[in-house]
Amino acid sequence: MHSKKAVHLQNACSIGKNSLISFKNYPVFQNIARLNRLTNALVGLLAFFTLLYLGRSLLIPLTASAILSLAIYPPVAFLERKMHRGIAILLVLFLIICALSAIVTLIALQISSFVKDLPLLGQKIADLLLSVQDFVDNTLQIDPERQFSLLRDNIMSFFNTGINIVGTTINITSGILFYLFMMPVYIFFMIYYHEIWSNFLLEVSPLQHRPLLSEILAKMNRVVRNYVGGMFLVIIIVSILNTIGFLIVGIQYALFFGTLISFLAIIPYFGIFMASTLAVLYAFITKDSLWYPAGVLIVNSVVQFLEANFITPTIMRQQVQLNPLIAITGLLFGGFLWGVMGMILSIPCLAILKMILDNIEPFRPYGRLLGVEKPQSNIMPPPQLPENPPN
Repeated sequence: MHSKKAVHLQNACSIGKNSLISFKNYPVFQNIARLNRLTNALVGLLAFFTLLYLGRSLLIPLTASAILSLAIYPPVAFLERKMHRGIAILLVLFLIICALSAIVTLIALQISSFVKDLPLLGQKIADLLLSVQDFVDNTLQIDPERQFSLLRDNIMSFFNTGINIVGTTINITSGILFYLFMMPVYIFFMIYYHEIWSNFLLEVSPLQHRPLLSEILAKMNRVVRNYVGGMFLVIIIVSILNTIGFLIVGIQYALFFGTLISFLAIIPYFGIFMASTLAVLYAFITKDSLWYPAGVLIVNSVVQFLEANFITPTIMRQQVQLNPLIAITGLLFGGFLWGVMGMILSIPCLAILKMILDNIEPFRPYGRLLGVEKPQSNIMPPPQLPENPPN
């Protein structure tokens, strides 16, 4: 009796299970499952980007330190063979700080010379304003009192904007000083305990995925080293080319503008444009002929063409191949989340993300979406047309 009830109960459970499976196969339930997965993914992305935005004060120096620690690890590993690791790290950091201090000192000397010429620059601007006033008076027939009123309003607006810019600059400068103080500390401990971080990632990953994770970590080191080292070499070459070009054109402070443009090249697409605009405006204000700003513009265009088509592709050696649309979108989004530092860090972060996606089989289509390489063949063959179409 009990055996018959058990058989009936088992049959009922089997029927219910089969019915549930059959219900799951209906398109309606499949669409609901897809919608749930999409909703969970969107909520997860929203929470992730919210965390990035709210924790930017901590995450910006940590991210920059992690990238720089991967870049400077090879010289530390070389020196570590002959001395203690801590001393090797301190020595490399000391050399980097000395090099950056020399560059900053050189730029500061140029800025001090530039500041000494500000009265002359102010006189040039005053003469330019008088020329504009004469043009407006003779052409548009606006009386001097009305011109003075418009000029006063514009000057007050410019002054208020300048105060806001100065306040923002002070805040940014204080933030950068905080980052510059904390980043060497982060870099030191990240390199000193790098085996602990690597072993932790390997130990928490499943056993079958550890070889793939080791390969991804090794490739990540190469991508970051190639990007950071390549960018510094590009900065040096672009700085030399711009300085030589500005000297040929006859622009004062050629070294200052050439170095400024090359350093702002760290921000792709936008950095060179901003610095070039400043150099063109300076040439337009300080020189009497339009050939000087035109010459500055020509020099910037030629150097930017060489940098984009020959210098950067040759130095990077196909290591960071990002789709320009993805790169620009990443720059804007990084600037929205983390400001200028977000724009600087967006490209290496996208390069690391692309490398990770390329090495995980289910995510390779997303990696190809971020890159510029063309597919070898179409997934779907083109339709074959009949040889003899029907009449």
